Amino acid sequence: MTPLINTYAAYLIITIVTTVIVARKLRLHGLTILTDGQEQKKPLMNAFTSLVLVGFNLVTFGIISYSLNVNTLVDTAEKAIEILSQKVGLIIMIIAGVHFVLTIVFGSIRQSHHRQLEGRYR
Repeated sequence: MTPLINTYAAYLIITIVTTVIVARKLRLHGLTILTDGQEQKKPLMNAFTSLVLVGFNLVTFGIISYSLNVNTLVDTAEKAIEILSQKVGLIIMIIAGVHFVLTIVFGSIRQSHHRQLEGRYR
């Protein structure tokens, strides 16, 4: 196999595994944050987090696919590692950005719910 094919394979493996790990963590902890120990909310919030994670995965896998292309000659292992590092770094920064946005959204939904509950009990 050529260095470019190896770079593609490593890039896909690293970015897909990273995406799956982050999605699982978002689902597990996002659901906990949204339900806040209230079992009656669990089915609705489970559905919500599933829909959000479908979008997260679609966006992330789309960016992974889009940025797979390499426009430079990759003829050495050193060049392959440099390109791999740049591409994986970009994807990880994008995943981190989306993760922070979703964390903020989950937190604001939780705060909104708490404000509604406080208003009912006053």
